[in-house]
Amino acid sequence: MPLVVVNAIEGRVTQDGCLDKIKRQCLLQKGQQAPENLDELYAGIHTVVHAFLRLGPGTLKPEVFENDLRDLKFPEEFVVDMVGVLYGPKRPSLDIALLRDPSTPHLPKLEKLQWRVDVIISSKYEILISLRHAVAAILREMGLLEQKSLLKG
Repeated sequence: MPLVVVNAIEGRVTQDGCLDKIKRQCLLQKGQQAPENLDELYAGIHTVVHAFLRLGPGTLKPEVFENDLRDLKFPEEFVVDMVGVLYGPKRPSLDIALLRDPSTPHLPKLEKLQWRVDVIISSKYEILISLRHAVAAILREMGLLEQKSLLKG
C-alpha cells in the first residue's frame, strides 16, 4: 500500500481500481480479508507521507516516526514499508516529485526583473536660481551672526 502512495506522489499513473486489486491480492495470498477501511488507510498514508516529505531530511528520527505510526494504529507491515521507503534511497526522488507537484504551495519568487532610473536634469536657469537663493540665505545668516557678536563685544 505505501508503494502505491509513493507511485502516486512520483506522478506515475495508477490504474483505476488498484485498491480493489490489493483487496483481492490479500484474499488470495493470505487467505484473509483486506482491512475494511483500506480506502481510509490509503488516504491516511498519503497524508502522512506528504507531511513527512515537507519536513527536512534528518528532522525526524526513524524510531520516533515508527512509534508515531504505531500510535496512529497503522498496521505493522505498513509501518515497516513506510519507514523503509521514506528513509531509504527513494527519499530524494520523492522530494523532487513533491517540488514539481503543482498542488504543493510554494513561496512567491521573482523570475524576471526589469528596472530603470529616470533622472530629470534641471535646466541651468533653475540651478542658478536655487544657488542664488542659497547664497543669499547664507549671507543673511552671516550678517545676523556678525550683528550678534558686535552687540556682545
